Amino acid sequence: MKILQISPPWIRVPPLGYGGIELVVGLLADELTNRGHDVTLMATGDSDTKAHLEYLFEEGETSKLGMTLYDAMQVSEAYKIADEFDIVHDHSGFLGVAFSHRLRSPMLHTLHGPFTADTSRFYEHFKDAAYYNAISEYQKSCLDGLNYVNTVYNAVDVEKFEYREEKDDYLILVSRVCPNKGTHLAIKVAKELGKKLILVGKIDPIDMDYFATQVEPEVDGEQIIFTGEVGDAEKRELLKKAACFVLPI
Repeated sequence: MKILQISPPWIRVPPLGYGGIELVVGLLADELTNRGHDVTLMATGDSDTKAHLEYLFEEGETSKLGMTLYDAMQVSEAYKIADEFDIVHDHSGFLGVAFSHRLRSPMLHTLHGPFTADTSRFYEHFKDAAYYNAISEYQKSCLDGLNYVNTVYNAVDVEKFEYREEKDDYLILVSRVCPNKGTHLAIKVAKELGKKLILVGKIDPIDMDYFATQVEPEVDGEQIIFTGEVGDAEKRELLKKAACFVLPI
C-alpha cells in the first residue's frame, strides 16, 4: 500500500526532545515501512526515517510552533502529491481536515489533542470530511458522531525501555510544564509524601507566567528538581530508575 504520512512542520521526526506527535509519527512510519508498505513521510528535512522523506522546511523551528501559516504551507505541499497514494494519514492539525475535500485519496486523521468547546465545534462541522481515529476510548466518548474507524493508542517501542527492578527513591513527571498537565499538583504530591520529584519537560511561552508563579518557586534543586527538556536516552534512564511516574492531569 502507498501511504502518505503528514507530520506537523515545527519539530523533526523523531524529536530530539519535546514532540509527542512526532515520536508517534516516526514509530508508525518506520514500522509500516518494515512491514513492506511504500511510505512517504512529509516532515522536516532534518528528520530521520525509514520512509521516503519529503519536506518543505529544512529543519524544525519550535519557536514557530502553532503558527498557522507554516502549517498551511506544509499541508499545501503534501497535497501536491497526495493523490499518488492509496491513503493519506494526517497528523498535522486542522488544515488537513478542513481541505480534505480537495483530495481524491481517502484521509485518516489522528486526533492527537483533547476536545475543547472550540475544537469540538470544528470537528462537528467536518465530522464526515475524513476518517478519524481516537487515541483513547475516553477521548472518543467526549465527542460522538465523528466518522470514527477505531481507537488506536499511541505507539511505544517497548524494546527501547530497559526494565530495572531496583528503583531509586524519586518521583518523576515528564510533560509540558502547564496547568492542564498538573505540574503544580505533582509538586504538591511530592511535598505531602516527602519525596524527591524530578520534573522533565519544556515550557511554552504562554506558560511562562504559570512556571514563574506556581512551579519555579518550589524548585530547590534537592527535593524538587527541574531539568527542562532532555534527550530520549536520558529520559529513558530517568524513567527506568524512578519509583513512580506522576501525571495528575
